[in-house]
Amino acid sequence: MPVGGLTFTPRQRITSWREIARRGRDGEDTAPLRAGYDHDAIDTCAGCGLCALACPVGIETGRLVKAQRGERLGALANRIGRAVAANYGPCRSACGRGSPVRTCCTRRWAARR
Repeated sequence: MPVGGLTFTPRQRITSWREIARRGRDGEDTAPLRAGYDHDAIDTCAGCGLCALACPVGIETGRLVKAQRGERLGALANRIGRAVAANYGPCRSACGRGSPVRTCCTRRWAARR
């Protein structure tokens, strides 16, 4: 939901995305619109789905935002995400307290700070 004009409303997200899609189909340059949309509609959305509770017809724009975020990541990141999701238990165990994977990741993260 919009907070103090910081982000788009769900309706603004949908209508803006439709306009970008229409211009893309018509062969127009969508880069200027897309740049503003990426920040105002995608980056500022929690993607939690609470908008569907407030919507009188139950439209959840969080799904749209999550799909658009996934498109921005690329094919490799999506494949990795699907593999982790399909094997969540073993992945969680591998990153548990005291595991070599967690220790390695923690050290790398600390070195960057």
